[in-house]
Amino acid sequence: MYSFLTSTNCWPTKDSSVEQPWMVFGGVKDVKRGFTHACQMAGIEDFRFHDLRHTFASWLMQAGAALVEVRDLLGHASIEMTERYAHLAPERLRGAVARLDWA
Repeated sequence: MYSFLTSTNCWPTKDSSVEQPWMVFGGVKDVKRGFTHACQMAGIEDFRFHDLRHTFASWLMQAGAALVEVRDLLGHASIEMTERYAHLAPERLRGAVARLDWA
């Protein structure tokens, strides 16, 4: 992504005088606008900044993170909000049942 942005003059360098509406002093001043602009420049459609948050939570669950860890990382006020990702970690349920397999 970085090489694409630099090659299309969308990512100002230290010596660049290019001023983008979403950039200030070489840094992003509005993440959502910057993200939207980058998606447009890359030809990516139907993708929101919030989708990255959802992907982050999904990958955490698939990697075996506990629900309370995911809740804390996402800043959810309740565990119920985080439970929508629980279906992505069926191994934890198999592991719980496997504990009974001692006979």
